[in-house]
Amino acid sequence: MQYTNQYYYPYQSRIIIDIPNRTLTLCVPDDEIRRRLETEQHPVKERTPALARYAALVTSADKGAVLTCPETR
Repeated sequence: MQYTNQYYYPYQSRIIIDIPNRTLTLCVPDDEIRRRLETEQHPVKERTPALARYAALVTSADKGAVLTCPETR
């Protein structure tokens, strides 16, 4: 019984997902990957007031990422 699923995507890309071995293989030539990375543009998102507040007041993940109360001055 074979568990490997193969999905085909545009640009003749092929992704092989091998669940039992926990691997994901992208079958695309290196020059194609370089070309795609050069043309990729990451979206720029503005920081909302809620995100700024969260970033300023949240504790680290190892402490549970709890939102702390701001200290009164």
